[in-house]
Amino acid sequence: VKPFKIRELQARVRQLIQQRRQLRDQFSKSGMIHTSNVSDDSTEKAFLEKAISIVENNFGNEQFKVEAFAGELNMSQSQLNRKLQALTDQTAVQFIVAVKLRHAAKLLKSKNDISIAEVSYLVGYNDQAYFTRVFKKQFGVSPSEFRKG
Repeated sequence: VKPFKIRELQARVRQLIQQRRQLRDQFSKSGMIHTSNVSDDSTEKAFLEKAISIVENNFGNEQFKVEAFAGELNMSQSQLNRKLQALTDQTAVQFIVAVKLRHAAKLLKSKNDISIAEVSYLVGYNDQAYFTRVFKKQFGVSPSEFRKG
C-alpha cells in the first residue's frame, strides 16, 4: 500500500460525497438530466451518458421496459434502480420518463411544424392524453402552453 496523507484522503471523500449530493439534488429538483454538471473523468458521467443514449435509441420501441434497459447496461433491474437512485434520486422508470420528456420538450421548442400528437409518438407515447398528463406533471404546463411560452 502506498503511503498517503489522511487529510488528502478525507478531502477527496468529502468532495465525492458533495458531488453525489449535488447530482441527486439537481435531478430531483429539475427532473432534467444534464451530464455537463458531472466531472469529466467520472464513471458516473459515462454511465449516465450511456443510459440516456440507450433510452433515446429506444424511443420507438414499445417493448422497451426496465428489464430491457437493465439488460443493455449489463445490470440486474435492482442494480440499475440502486445506481440510478443514488445518482439521480429516480427509479429506472422515472429516469426513462425524464429522458423522454426532455426530448419532447426540445422538440416542442425547436419544431413548430410538428404537432403535439406527433411529438408524443416520436418519444414513445401512443396515447396523447397520457403524454399530456405526464408532461404537465413534469413541467407544470401542458405541451401546448410549453410550446407557446
